[in-house]
Amino acid sequence: MLSLLIASLSLLAPQTPLTSQDDVVWGITSYEHNSSYPASMELSNDNGRIENGYVFVGGNGSRMACKYDLPGSGYRYLTTVKYYTKPNWPNTAFEGFGVCCWKYINNLPGAIIWPGAGQYVYNHNTGGGWITQSVAPAFDLQIYNSFLVGIWQLYNYPSCDSFGYDDRGANEQDWANPAGSGWSRAPYGHGTARAVLSQSFSSVETTTIGSIRALYR
Repeated sequence: MLSLLIASLSLLAPQTPLTSQDDVVWGITSYEHNSSYPASMELSNDNGRIENGYVFVGGNGSRMACKYDLPGSGYRYLTTVKYYTKPNWPNTAFEGFGVCCWKYINNLPGAIIWPGAGQYVYNHNTGGGWITQSVAPAFDLQIYNSFLVGIWQLYNYPSCDSFGYDDRGANEQDWANPAGSGWSRAPYGHGTARAVLSQSFSSVETTTIGSIRALYR
């Protein structure tokens, strides 16, 4: 039994899918053209039916991520990370997540490659639902065959936000790292961390907060 207790929420009533994905070709990795970016592609692990939320009870410092393979055809620049957080569980406040990208090496998640070693970008998750985190300037993934995008849980349950996952079972693309215990296959699936890739480079700057999150409390 895991030393860390785990809390999850499953809504009993079926829901209408929260996003339309009729154009997605489903598989281990899904690709969806995203018109918000020129020549862009959205990599999706979930099916859009986000009925569940997941948190680690002793979760400060825990990480949840989805692994993707670089699709080729020039799609090499990471421009956006997206994920879903439930707006009303485990509380009605929004404490936020740290957002980052890891390399995938030797069949395991490795070091953080964006925004920098040991760092993350803080996103307040205001309003819940689908949250978008800009990656600017865009990050070049060309030297990586595979990578992960995802979140850091910053606070313990119940004063934290939940990471959404869909109505299917465990998936080999999902990875979790409960605080202090190392990476392993996630006990939930399929997680909602998505990656938007572009064929072009964006030079717009972003603000990196790193671990200084008290400013937003």
